Parts: sequence; structure tokens; C-alpha cells
Amino acid sequence: MRFVATYGGLYDDGAWLAEALAPRTDDGSLDDAGALYAAFVDAVETAPPLDQMRLMRAHPDLIDKAAVGEARSPADAATGDTDDRSNSGGIDRCTPEEYATIEALHARYRKRFGLPFILATRGLDLGRVMAALQARLAHDFDAERRTALSELHKIAGARLAAFTAAPDLQGAGPEAPQEDAQEAPAGDQSPDGPSQS
Repeated sequence: MRFVATYGGLYDDGAWLAEALAPRTDDGSLDDAGALYAAFVDAVETAPPLDQMRLMRAHPDLIDKAAVGEARSPADAATGDTDDRSNSGGIDRCTPEEYATIEALHARYRKRFGLPFILATRGLDLGRVMAALQARLAHDFDAERRTALSELHKIAGARLAAFTAAPDLQGAGPEAPQEDAQEAPAGDQSPDGPSQS
């Protein structure tokens, strides 16, 4: 079905969400991007905990993007001129010391929660990414599960907003979508392009 093919990638491994919502497309109630986003969020929030965990575990791990590399120039950072990896929160441009720190923090996170570290990174620098990782290590499991789901909603909202060219998605639904690290496809492509935490 076209709806599933188009929106099944808003959440990684989330085709089942689109399949559940597909029957609601017949009455036009999901024609609005904000309503569509809210429906996806509600489907995730009301899903059984094991299905929520499946979504979180399917998300690509932020640490997989970590690399030692050159930082963006101050001019690029100020103007927003960046290359195709610009939305990674700077994690792809670590110093060797930063890389070692984030790798150690991530190993602690994985051991503590058994989840990939999920963070909507658009607009964040490496310092803020590392601070978020450090702060979230202090969560108990339930608090971190809620935070990770919230970050997934932000990522899905940004994917949907970019895909539908709907800037009015800000503030729609129970979790307002925010810009994130996702580069959503343009045109008639599916929104399930390369995923970033």
C-alpha cells in the first residue's frame, strides 16, 4: 500500500505503525501533516512496551557516527553552511580525546539501558551531545525510556516535516516535532532515508 511505503520509515522499523494507521486514510482524517504526526505519536505511545522497545532498538546508534575529524570552520558554523554530515551534532568531527570520552560514555549507556543512545541532534554541537549523554546516564530506566521515545518523536516529526514541506508541524500533536539530525528525502521519495540519532 502506498501509505505504508511512503510513511513506514518515519520511525525506524516502524512499517507496522503505518499499517495500523492506513485504514484511517480513507476518511481523510490524516490528510493534514499535523494530524498525521499526532496519529503516529499516539500509535507509538499506546503501543505495548515491547513494541516501543523494538522501535528504540531499531534506531541507528549515535556512536556509529562518531569519528575523529576536522571541525567545521567558524564561518560555516555561523552561516549554517555545512556538508552532508552537518546534522550529526559534531560527533563525526571529534578530537581523539573527545572520541575516547564519548565512546566510554556510550559504553556505559549501552550497559545501563540496553538501548542505542537516541538524540535529535540538529542544532546541537558536540559539547551539548556529550552533555546530554552524560546527563541521561543518571536516569532510571523508565525516565530514560520516556526520554528516548520523546527523541524518536522529534526525529519522526522532523522527517515528516521535511518530507511534506510542512513547517507548521511545529507545535502539532502531543509532542511537537523539532529539527533533528535526519536528512529527510525530498520530492516523491519515501521518508525512510538514512537515519541519524
